[in-house]
Amino acid sequence: MTDGEKSIHGIWNVPVAVRKPMEEALHIPVVMDNGIRCSALLEQMTSDEDNFIFIKYMQPGIGATFLKDGEIYRGESYFSMEIGHTIIDPEGDYCPLCRRRGCLESVISIDRMTKEITEQFSPEWCPELYGLCEGSAENISLELILKAADNGSIAINRLLKRNARYFAIAVINAHTLIDIHKIMIVGTLFSSVRFSEYFKTFIYEYQLTPIYDMIQILPLKNMELSPAALCVHSFLEHI
Repeated sequence: MTDGEKSIHGIWNVPVAVRKPMEEALHIPVVMDNGIRCSALLEQMTSDEDNFIFIKYMQPGIGATFLKDGEIYRGESYFSMEIGHTIIDPEGDYCPLCRRRGCLESVISIDRMTKEITEQFSPEWCPELYGLCEGSAENISLELILKAADNGSIAINRLLKRNARYFAIAVINAHTLIDIHKIMIVGTLFSSVRFSEYFKTFIYEYQLTPIYDMIQILPLKNMELSPAALCVHSFLEHI
Protein backbone atom coordinates (compact mmCIF):
# COMPACT_ATOMS: atom_id res chain seq x y z
CA MET A 1 0.00 0.00 0.00
CA THR A 2 1.20 3.52 -0.69
CA ASP A 3 0.01 7.10 -0.34
CA GLY A 4 2.06 8.18 -3.35
CA GLU A 5 4.99 9.25 -1.17
CA LYS A 6 5.67 6.36 1.23
CA SER A 7 5.43 2.59 1.32
CA ILE A 8 2.84 2.03 4.06
CA HIS A 9 2.67 -1.77 3.94
CA GLY A 10 4.89 -4.20 2.10
CA ILE A 11 8.65 -4.68 2.42
CA TRP A 12 8.87 -2.66 5.63
CA ASN A 13 6.72 -2.86 8.74
CA VAL A 14 6.59 0.93 9.14
CA PRO A 15 5.88 3.74 6.63
CA VAL A 16 9.05 4.51 4.68
CA ALA A 17 9.55 7.49 2.37
CA VAL A 18 10.30 6.18 -1.11
CA ARG A 19 9.46 8.75 -3.77
CA LYS A 20 11.59 11.69 -2.63
CA PRO A 21 14.81 9.70 -2.05
CA MET A 22 14.40 8.10 -5.49
CA GLU A 23 13.94 11.50 -7.14
CA GLU A 24 17.03 12.83 -5.38
CA ALA A 25 19.09 9.81 -6.43
CA LEU A 26 17.86 9.62 -10.02
CA HIS A 27 17.38 13.36 -10.70
CA ILE A 28 14.13 12.68 -12.54
CA PRO A 29 10.45 12.94 -11.50
CA VAL A 30 9.14 9.78 -9.83
CA VAL A 31 5.53 8.66 -9.39
CA MET A 32 4.30 5.70 -7.39
CA ASP A 33 1.01 4.03 -6.65
CA ASN A 34 -0.28 0.60 -5.73
CA GLY A 35 -0.71 -2.22 -8.22
CA ILE A 36 -4.50 -2.16 -8.42
CA ARG A 37 -4.64 1.52 -9.39
CA CYS A 38 -1.87 1.07 -11.95
CA SER A 39 -3.77 -1.88 -13.45
CA ALA A 40 -6.93 0.23 -13.62
CA LEU A 41 -5.04 2.92 -15.53
CA LEU A 42 -3.78 0.27 -17.93
CA GLU A 43 -7.35 -0.90 -18.48
CA GLN A 44 -8.44 2.68 -19.10
CA MET A 45 -5.76 3.08 -21.75
CA THR A 46 -6.62 -0.17 -23.52
CA SER A 47 -10.42 0.02 -23.24
CA ASP A 48 -11.09 3.76 -23.67
CA GLU A 49 -13.42 3.66 -20.65
CA ASP A 50 -13.38 6.61 -18.24
CA ASN A 51 -15.99 5.52 -15.68
CA PHE A 52 -15.71 2.09 -14.10
CA ILE A 53 -15.10 0.07 -10.95
CA PHE A 54 -12.02 -2.11 -11.27
CA ILE A 55 -11.59 -5.20 -9.07
CA LYS A 56 -8.66 -7.59 -8.99
CA TYR A 57 -8.81 -11.05 -7.35
CA MET A 58 -5.39 -12.61 -7.75
CA GLN A 59 -2.60 -14.33 -5.83
CA PRO A 60 -1.35 -11.28 -3.87
CA GLY A 61 -4.84 -10.44 -2.60
CA ILE A 62 -8.09 -8.67 -3.43
CA GLY A 63 -8.15 -5.00 -4.36
CA ALA A 64 -10.35 -2.45 -6.06
CA THR A 65 -10.48 1.12 -7.25
CA PHE A 66 -12.70 3.23 -9.46
CA LEU A 67 -12.34 5.86 -12.14
CA LYS A 68 -14.72 8.78 -12.55
CA ASP A 69 -14.28 10.98 -15.60
CA GLY A 70 -10.90 9.37 -16.20
CA GLU A 71 -9.50 10.07 -12.73
CA ILE A 72 -8.88 7.62 -9.91
CA TYR A 73 -10.34 8.50 -6.54
CA ARG A 74 -7.81 7.63 -3.84
CA GLY A 75 -9.42 8.99 -0.67
CA GLU A 76 -7.92 11.20 2.00
CA SER A 77 -5.64 8.41 3.27
CA TYR A 78 -5.13 6.70 -0.11
CA PHE A 79 -7.14 3.69 1.12
CA SER A 80 -10.29 4.22 -0.93
CA MET A 81 -12.01 1.04 -2.22
CA GLU A 82 -9.98 -1.45 -0.17
CA ILE A 83 -12.77 -4.02 -0.52
CA GLY A 84 -10.33 -6.80 0.30
CA HIS A 85 -10.35 -5.48 3.85
CA THR A 86 -14.09 -5.01 4.31
CA ILE A 87 -15.57 -7.32 6.92
CA ILE A 88 -17.39 -10.23 5.30
CA ASP A 89 -17.40 -12.82 8.11
CA PRO A 90 -17.42 -11.44 11.69
CA GLU A 91 -16.63 -14.94 12.97
CA GLY A 92 -13.45 -15.19 10.92
CA ASP A 93 -9.84 -14.71 11.99
CA TYR A 94 -8.18 -11.32 12.39
CA CYS A 95 -6.27 -10.08 9.36
CA PRO A 96 -2.61 -9.26 10.17
CA LEU A 97 -2.70 -6.37 7.70
CA CYS A 98 -5.90 -4.43 8.45
CA ARG A 99 -6.46 -5.84 11.96
CA ARG A 100 -10.13 -6.45 11.15
CA ARG A 101 -11.89 -9.69 11.90
CA GLY A 102 -13.05 -11.73 8.93
CA CYS A 103 -12.13 -9.32 6.14
CA LEU A 104 -12.71 -10.56 2.61
CA GLU A 105 -9.03 -11.17 1.90
CA SER A 106 -8.46 -13.13 5.09
CA VAL A 107 -11.42 -15.37 4.26
CA ILE A 108 -11.20 -16.03 0.50
CA SER A 109 -7.75 -15.02 -0.74
CA ILE A 110 -6.07 -17.56 -2.97
CA ASP A 111 -3.30 -17.93 -0.40
CA ARG A 112 -5.89 -18.67 2.30
CA MET A 113 -7.62 -21.26 0.10
CA THR A 114 -4.30 -22.91 -0.78
CA LYS A 115 -3.36 -23.05 2.90
CA GLU A 116 -6.67 -24.70 3.79
CA ILE A 117 -6.22 -27.26 1.04
CA THR A 118 -2.62 -27.99 2.04
CA GLU A 119 -3.59 -28.52 5.69
CA GLN A 120 -6.27 -31.07 4.74
CA PHE A 121 -4.39 -32.71 1.86
CA SER A 122 -5.01 -36.45 1.89
CA PRO A 123 -6.45 -39.17 -0.36
CA GLU A 124 -9.54 -39.27 1.85
CA TRP A 125 -10.24 -35.52 1.82
CA CYS A 126 -9.61 -34.96 -1.89
CA PRO A 127 -8.62 -38.01 -3.92
CA GLU A 128 -8.75 -36.01 -7.16
CA LEU A 129 -6.10 -33.49 -6.04
CA TYR A 130 -4.08 -36.17 -4.26
CA GLY A 131 -3.77 -38.08 -7.50
CA LEU A 132 -2.92 -35.01 -9.58
CA CYS A 133 -0.19 -34.07 -7.06
CA GLU A 134 1.16 -37.64 -7.01
CA GLY A 135 0.63 -37.79 -3.27
CA SER A 136 2.90 -34.86 -2.47
CA ALA A 137 1.61 -31.61 -0.94
CA GLU A 138 4.67 -29.87 -2.39
CA ASN A 139 3.10 -30.25 -5.84
CA ILE A 140 -0.06 -28.35 -4.94
CA SER A 141 -0.65 -25.43 -7.32
CA LEU A 142 -3.62 -23.30 -8.27
CA GLU A 143 -3.66 -24.94 -11.69
CA LEU A 144 -4.00 -28.42 -10.14
CA ILE A 145 -6.54 -27.19 -7.58
CA LEU A 146 -8.80 -25.91 -10.36
CA LYS A 147 -8.23 -29.09 -12.37
CA ALA A 148 -9.29 -31.17 -9.37
CA ALA A 149 -12.46 -29.06 -9.13
CA ASP A 150 -13.17 -29.72 -12.81
CA ASN A 151 -12.57 -33.43 -12.16
CA GLY A 152 -15.39 -33.40 -9.61
CA SER A 153 -13.72 -32.80 -6.24
CA ILE A 154 -16.49 -32.20 -3.71
CA ALA A 155 -14.15 -30.59 -1.16
CA ILE A 156 -12.58 -28.10 -3.56
CA ASN A 157 -15.87 -27.21 -5.21
CA ARG A 158 -17.20 -26.36 -1.75
CA LEU A 159 -14.28 -23.96 -1.26
CA LEU A 160 -14.77 -22.41 -4.69
CA LYS A 161 -18.46 -21.96 -4.03
CA ARG A 162 -17.74 -20.30 -0.67
CA ASN A 163 -15.22 -17.95 -2.27
CA ALA A 164 -17.58 -17.10 -5.13
CA ARG A 165 -20.39 -16.38 -2.66
CA TYR A 166 -18.39 -13.92 -0.56
CA PHE A 167 -16.81 -12.33 -3.63
CA ALA A 168 -20.24 -11.79 -5.21
CA ILE A 169 -21.44 -10.06 -2.02
CA ALA A 170 -18.38 -7.78 -2.06
CA VAL A 171 -18.91 -6.85 -5.72
CA ILE A 172 -22.59 -6.01 -5.13
CA ASN A 173 -21.70 -3.92 -2.08
CA ALA A 174 -18.98 -2.07 -4.02
CA HIS A 175 -21.47 -1.17 -6.74
CA THR A 176 -24.03 -0.06 -4.15
CA LEU A 177 -21.53 2.33 -2.55
CA ILE A 178 -19.95 3.73 -5.72
CA ASP A 179 -22.90 3.62 -8.16
CA ILE A 180 -20.89 3.40 -11.36
CA HIS A 181 -22.56 1.12 -13.87
CA LYS A 182 -19.47 -0.57 -15.29
CA ILE A 183 -17.62 -3.19 -13.23
CA MET A 184 -14.43 -4.69 -14.61
CA ILE A 185 -13.04 -7.76 -12.85
CA VAL A 186 -9.77 -9.58 -13.43
CA GLY A 187 -8.93 -12.72 -11.46
CA THR A 188 -7.11 -16.00 -11.80
CA LEU A 189 -10.03 -18.02 -10.39
CA PHE A 190 -12.16 -16.93 -13.34
CA SER A 191 -10.10 -19.28 -15.51
CA SER A 192 -12.25 -21.94 -13.83
CA VAL A 193 -15.63 -22.37 -15.49
CA ARG A 194 -17.02 -23.72 -12.24
CA PHE A 195 -15.92 -20.69 -10.18
CA SER A 196 -17.24 -18.34 -12.88
CA GLU A 197 -20.63 -20.05 -12.86
CA TYR A 198 -20.80 -20.07 -9.05
CA PHE A 199 -20.03 -16.34 -9.03
CA LYS A 200 -22.67 -15.59 -11.65
CA THR A 201 -25.26 -17.66 -9.78
CA PHE A 202 -24.66 -15.79 -6.52
CA ILE A 203 -24.83 -12.41 -8.26
CA TYR A 204 -28.24 -13.33 -9.64
CA GLU A 205 -29.36 -14.74 -6.28
CA TYR A 206 -28.36 -11.75 -4.16
CA GLN A 207 -29.27 -8.93 -6.58
CA LEU A 208 -32.61 -9.17 -8.38
CA THR A 209 -31.98 -6.18 -10.65
CA PRO A 210 -29.68 -6.84 -13.64
CA ILE A 211 -26.30 -5.98 -12.12
CA TYR A 212 -24.57 -8.87 -13.90
CA ASP A 213 -25.07 -7.04 -17.19
CA MET A 214 -22.73 -4.35 -15.83
CA ILE A 215 -19.94 -6.84 -15.06
CA GLN A 216 -17.14 -7.59 -17.48
CA ILE A 217 -14.72 -10.40 -16.66
CA LEU A 218 -11.39 -9.41 -18.19
CA PRO A 219 -8.69 -11.73 -19.51
CA LEU A 220 -5.41 -11.77 -17.62
CA LYS A 221 -3.10 -9.16 -19.12
CA ASN A 222 0.59 -8.39 -18.96
CA MET A 223 0.62 -6.71 -15.55
CA GLU A 224 4.20 -5.55 -16.10
CA LEU A 225 2.73 -2.79 -18.26
CA SER A 226 0.75 -1.33 -15.33
CA PRO A 227 3.57 0.94 -14.05
CA ALA A 228 4.00 2.27 -17.59
CA ALA A 229 0.31 3.21 -17.57
CA LEU A 230 0.90 5.24 -14.40
CA CYS A 231 3.77 7.10 -16.09
CA VAL A 232 1.71 7.83 -19.19
CA HIS A 233 -1.20 9.05 -17.07
CA SER A 234 1.05 11.25 -14.91
CA PHE A 235 3.43 12.73 -17.48
CA LEU A 236 2.15 12.30 -21.02
CA GLU A 237 -1.64 12.28 -21.01
CA HIS A 238 -2.09 16.05 -21.16
CA ILE A 239 0.76 16.85 -23.56
